[in-house]
Amino acid sequence: MGHSSGHWEGDTLVMDTAGFNSGGQLFPGVPHTEKLHMTARYRLIKDGSLMEILYTYDDPGSVLRPIKFGRILQRGVPRQGQESICGENNKELEGVYNK
Repeated sequence: MGHSSGHWEGDTLVMDTAGFNSGGQLFPGVPHTEKLHMTARYRLIKDGSLMEILYTYDDPGSVLRPIKFGRILQRGVPRQGQESICGENNKELEGVYNK
């Protein structure tokens, strides 16, 4: 989905992702371009029992202004994982994945 690099800003882990290929969607009905830049900021709050994640999606080729939203996760609460498959250049999926 892109190339990520991370660094610390105090107690916050900042992950920057760029180098997306076009053809994906930010949200249903909202395509992104190769200009997409995503930033995710991870920080523990409330004595480490919660993790705050703040996302910024900036794609001047697709949206008029950056899209920002956040979520808070509680430690120890099991979450259902979402399976995903990257079909691009995956030889095992030849003939199964439509580009």
